[in-house]
Amino acid sequence: MWGIIFILSTFLGLVFSTGFFVPIENRTVEKDVVYRVFQDTSLTTDLYFPQQRGTQSPLIIYIHGGGWYSGDKATGIGLNNMPELVRRGYVVASINYRLAPDTFFPPRLKT
Repeated sequence: MWGIIFILSTFLGLVFSTGFFVPIENRTVEKDVVYRVFQDTSLTTDLYFPQQRGTQSPLIIYIHGGGWYSGDKATGIGLNNMPELVRRGYVVASINYRLAPDTFFPPRLKT
């Protein structure tokens, strides 16, 4: 599953990347929404909603890069894609996950 998400993220990066971050207009953002608590660590997501959305808007999950050692949901080249995705009516969830050295394979996969 992670391979599919990585390929999707890479594909979207190639299709929509502008090389710089463009502010997202006509959207609503909910920051630091807790999606899981694991061993006293809250895992959070930022949710980006298009201004006009249906009751069943499609969702794209953005997983930042960093090789499981660094990074944050608010950083990364994939954020360049967000304005276009939101403009097209997608809800985007930019997630944080547990990083090394605090956790190592395979426990990260249990988040």
